[in-house]
Amino acid sequence: HHRYQPPHRPQLGVKDHSILQQEKEKEKGMDVSLQPIMQGIQDLKMQIVDIGKNTQITEKGTENIEKKMENIEKRIENIEKRTEKTGENVENIQQMNSLKLELKKLKKKKTYKETRRWEK
Repeated sequence: HHRYQPPHRPQLGVKDHSILQQEKEKEKGMDVSLQPIMQGIQDLKMQIVDIGKNTQITEKGTENIEKKMENIEKRIENIEKRTEKTGENVENIQQMNSLKLELKKLKKKKTYKETRRWEK
């Protein structure tokens, strides 16, 4: 007496939907694991930029010191020339000695800056 009923089949749409859902979940999982990696890359980029800036600053500093050293060396030369002309001029000698002292300090400063640059 029972009317024939075809075996129950879930609607295709539902099946597709659950597969899509699973795919989405997988993607979400991947997003989460990529997050820290992306963050790490970003941090590294920032560090590289900072290192670049610091290097530029120390290079500028070193350049300035080099210029100062050159100036002092020129001044020492001039004083030496003057001293030769005038004979042992006490004032010139004192001036020259103080310049030589300044030059020594600058050389120390320069080597310090250069070693610091590579330590960073």
